[in-house]
Formats: sequence, structure tokens, C-alpha cells
Amino acid sequence: MSENSKRLRIGVSGIGSIGFRHTRLLSQRGGVDIYVADPVESHRKAAMELPGVAASTDSFDRLLEYGLDGLIIAAPDQFHISQAEQACRKGAAVLIEKPIAENVTQCDSLITTIKEAKAKVLVGYPLRHNSVFLKAKEMVDRGIIGEIVSFQILLGSYNTLVAAKNRFSQTEINKLFVDYSHEWDYLQWFLGKVKRVVGISHTSGNREKKQSPNVVNALFDMESGVSGTAHLDYILSPGTRAFTMIGDEGVLTINATKTSITLQKYEDDFERVYDIAETFDSMMLKQIEHFLDVINSDIECKVTVDDGINALRVADALIRSIEKNAWQEV
Repeated sequence: MSENSKRLRIGVSGIGSIGFRHTRLLSQRGGVDIYVADPVESHRKAAMELPGVAASTDSFDRLLEYGLDGLIIAAPDQFHISQAEQACRKGAAVLIEKPIAENVTQCDSLITTIKEAKAKVLVGYPLRHNSVFLKAKEMVDRGIIGEIVSFQILLGSYNTLVAAKNRFSQTEINKLFVDYSHEWDYLQWFLGKVKRVVGISHTSGNREKKQSPNVVNALFDMESGVSGTAHLDYILSPGTRAFTMIGDEGVLTINATKTSITLQKYEDDFERVYDIAETFDSMMLKQIEHFLDVINSDIECKVTVDDGINALRVADALIRSIEKNAWQEV
């Protein structure tokens, strides 16, 4: 954001672990007035201790009365659509945390509202701003591993359940498919749309915190003809996130946990590891800076509502596949 840009009024709805991180990063960068909303008093008190936080409230409606230029929605998933629509009608730009909704059918009204209000809506898939993923995308687009023929996704993190303040309960089901919808977003960012999926899932192990299911394995058939697999779980600790793409000239593996890329070329048995400096905070801050630039200018959102819906379509299709024990079109 340029030095001549006006001071912005930014709201944050939901001060759980992710919402608090957004608030903390905004407070550290300065240049904005921050307004927060959360029904939990202790969450509001913690946020009010940060510099730049002007006010807090337990009411989302009251939050919108502060004349916001932008709103970050980090409330539980069931509130994403309704809060985004209200903010759009108020003229605020929106950064809506993933998943964009609980399911695809909820998105129709948001699309209509965005068109009517001519609103700006950015979807919170911060891996699109991650230096490791950006470098890997550039390498793949240059054809450094040739034609991609297959891929493997590995994602697991018990800490997702540990760190969450108010997003999970023991009675909720199928959170795994949407909590890790980052995977469905970057998969389609790199390799195009998913055509159909089939999956299996189960709830296993004796971890203290448990969601149903806590293990998912899936097979993907892409529109390009490429196929691949994904494993997700709420078990691994410490967690891991890895994305391997197999080409006809080499293999490229993103290790997001170690912030590195490993390139293997079949000729001459070549292997090189690229270590790239990136932290969760730096990635999230780049997303925030992009959001503020969207508010202040005519630049396009790097992650659109259509991107958010496409990721959610994959999650919905996987859930249907497991329920029906059959391949499902996305």
C-alpha cells in the first residue's frame, strides 16, 4: 500500500486463532484502525491489548456500524456467507477465510450480492501468497519437470484441533474436507480443475481431541487427464504439508513445513533443494497487504470467489463419494 493511501478502517469478525493472527498482524503493520467482533469476552479483551485496535463488540451488526473500508471474516464457517453479504451491502471489501461457505449451495446468494453491490471479495487461501508455492508454480509453468503425469498430496496436523479456539466441537462432522481445502485450491491453481473424485475416510486412534473423520484418503481424476492422490489427517504431530508433482522429465516436491522445494531431474541423476525463507506470519501479512491494496486500487483479487467455490466443490464431491462409496463428478 502506498504512503499516500488513506488510513483504512478494517474490521475483524471472529477473534479465534486465525482472527487474532489477522488482528495482530494488522496492528504490527500500523496505518489502519482496527475494529473487532467476537461473542467471547476473553477474545475481545486480548484483541484490545493490541495497538491500533480502536473498539470491540460482541455484535456483528454493531461492527458494521463503524464505517468499515474492509472486513476480514474469521468467524465459524456457518456465518461466512451471511456476514459477507451484509458487509458487501455496506460497501466494505471482504476477505473471507476459507472455506467460503459450509457447502456450494450456500454460495448462490453471495454471488448475486457481489454482482449487485459491485463488491470486492478476496478468499483467504494464503498459500497463493506463499513464496515457496509461488516459486514452485513458476518452475512448473516453465516446464522444468516436463509434462506432469501424476501428483501426491500429504497433509496432516493434529495441531489444527489444538490451536482452534471456537471452530470445532465433538458433534461436528466432515470438517477435515473443508479445513484443508487449501489443498483443493492449490491443486487446481497448479494443475487445472478436478473432474471427479473418490475417497474413503475413517475415525481412528486415541488422540485426546478427535473429529469425525480424522483420516481421509482420496483419488483424483483431473480434467487434463492427470491423476493423483491425497492423504489428509488430524493425527500427525508435528504436522506436515507436502505436494509432489511427477513429470516426464523430473519430480518437484513442495515441503511447506520446511519451506523448501526439491527438484529431481531424470537426466544425470540431478537433485537440488531450494530453501526459501517464509513463515506463517510473513505469508499471512502478504495476504493482508494484498487485501489492503485491493481496497485502495482497482487491482483484481488474486483468489476469487470462483476459486473458493471450486475448492468447495471438491470437498463436497469427496463427502458425497464417501457417503455413496462411488466416484463423484466435481
